[in-house]
Amino acid sequence: MVKVCLVCAIFGQAGSVFGVEIDDALAVWQLKDAIKEKKPNDFKDIDADKLQLFLAKKEDDAWLKSKDLLRMRKGEISDEVESLYMKEELGDPTDKICAKFPSTIPDGTIHVLVVVPEGGGGSVSASKMDQLFEKVDKLYEQTVLGKRKVYRHSSASSTLLAELN
Repeated sequence: MVKVCLVCAIFGQAGSVFGVEIDDALAVWQLKDAIKEKKPNDFKDIDADKLQLFLAKKEDDAWLKSKDLLRMRKGEISDEVESLYMKEELGDPTDKICAKFPSTIPDGTIHVLVVVPEGGGGSVSASKMDQLFEKVDKLYEQTVLGKRKVYRHSSASSTLLAELN
């Protein structure tokens, strides 16, 4: 058994790059367990077997570079490019790690994209909610707060006030 260090990123969550060291003779289900164990807060209330794992490489075997991941988060790379890296799912939990990853993986690359199921708990879902709240706040600022306020002067005067007394 040979230990491999796989660099993982949680898809759709900023600042989510982390490493997992695992024996290459172990199975994909054990990799999912190791990922959940490495990030317990991010995957709180999510069973390891519910995580979707994808090899972070294109059909031409080019691995996702960490600098490209940063550009994706900033919106500099389109969604179509993101989908290019999610072609091969590590779907069979009995597959061995050594069968899915080459013996040498280039440095500076992401190896596994982790996708959290819809409605999953933990801080991954919280970050998506935070993003939603941020979008709503921006929309509110643009539509409600951004409109020009109109002030009207009162028709009441000091002579009108004297008549009332």
